[in-house]
Amino acid sequence: MMSLEGYITSSGKYLMQIGDDSEVLGSPYLADSFKTGYLHVDGDWYKGADLRYDAFNAVFEVKLSDGIFMISPESLGADSIIYNEELFVLKDVLPGDMMRLQYVAVLFSGEKYELIKKYRIRLNNAVPTDGYSEAKPAEYRTNPPEYMVIKNHVPADVRGARSLADIFSVERKHIRRFLKKNNYNLNEEKDLVEVVRHFASQDI
Repeated sequence: MMSLEGYITSSGKYLMQIGDDSEVLGSPYLADSFKTGYLHVDGDWYKGADLRYDAFNAVFEVKLSDGIFMISPESLGADSIIYNEELFVLKDVLPGDMMRLQYVAVLFSGEKYELIKKYRIRLNNAVPTDGYSEAKPAEYRTNPPEYMVIKNHVPADVRGARSLADIFSVERKHIRRFLKKNNYNLNEEKDLVEVVRHFASQDI
């Protein structure tokens, strides 16, 4: 198997070297330290890659012997990435004609439906002093993740029982009844996965 460095030397199309952002408090990453993961590029898996996920920009970074590089979704270099025991794939997460590919975690994948998770970190802009309060530097803040169900390649946000009823073309009472029967809470990720799995299995 070709080494990752060897692939970059021969191709280098999907990686862009990045600089350091030290002017902002907090972190754009799920974890600042690199973790060992796997990259799937051009049909080959590259094992033992040192990875971290920039949730603010929804991109991955890989640490190599000669620096840190960004894996760009636009160039379709790495179509699948295993990081922190989650599978990330490229998905178009913008409904409509405009395509916006980004890396998302796949929580469930069936014949017609997929449940994905988008990690989110926002950037609060710096606030100058107004003479009465101290100035505040720019800061990264973590937001709760967003969940989407992709039906036949069309993404839809999960925002409670009503949205799931619309996605699966069932009455909302069926969603609520299933939640009550199993004591599920849609705010719990593992419960959401089971709800999507169940209703996806009913629509075959």
